[in-house]
Amino acid sequence: MKKLHVLSFIFILLLHNSCKKENNQTEPITEADIAGSVNLFDDGTNKLDGAGMTISIEDADPALVTVTNTKGEFTLKDIPFGKYNIIYSKTGYGTYKIFGIDHTGGECGCTTVIREIPSLGKKSTSRVNSLSASPSGLDVILTLSVTPAPDADNPGYIRLFFHSEAKVGYTNYLEFLGHYEIKSDPAEIKLSQSDLKDMGFLKGSSVYVIAYCDSYYTNEYVNPEENMMVFPNLSMKSSMPVNFEVQ
Repeated sequence: MKKLHVLSFIFILLLHNSCKKENNQTEPITEADIAGSVNLFDDGTNKLDGAGMTISIEDADPALVTVTNTKGEFTLKDIPFGKYNIIYSKTGYGTYKIFGIDHTGGECGCTTVIREIPSLGKKSTSRVNSLSASPSGLDVILTLSVTPAPDADNPGYIRLFFHSEAKVGYTNYLEFLGHYEIKSDPAEIKLSQSDLKDMGFLKGSSVYVIAYCDSYYTNEYVNPEENMMVFPNLSMKSSMPVNFEVQ
């Protein structure tokens, strides 16, 4: 009889521990924070307060959004694990994107820290008033006028786009160059024969070029989904493209 009581006690103890173990099992971790930071500038090299940039996850429904603090730091809270494109946006700034952030949390469900710390500038508000091209031996000299007029203390920044067709622009080009820093108005940019050859424009080629004002920090990025460069800070206030023949 005593032996029967001992066996019953052992059975009840094992059953109790089994139930306790089941009750203490934790749910699998399926979400964690995403954190990062950004540096903000004007359209030149002057660093600004980092507050007020909106950080969001592309195509999230409902929206997953936060805002940077004065140091440019941010945390997207309780984000389900997955792969995401992160969007950086603020009034006056060209929108910037980082693609393919793997948010897994690791074994501990830890915060995913975005290692890239972008330096982002405001959109250019300058205007290219005129653009001309003239041969200089085997080279080509581009002469352009910009408003406001740049100088040594307040330089301007220029991006050039090239095509063999007249409909050249920042979304329709074969090659691009820049960005060039200019410190006078008018300003000159020399295109050497080797520059043109490197872009695939050989002797006798007809070339169309258009110039846009840009910012020092261009916010440019490669969109891998569309296999193209994006130039968010270009000023759309540009003159008509000009044409020249490679000598």
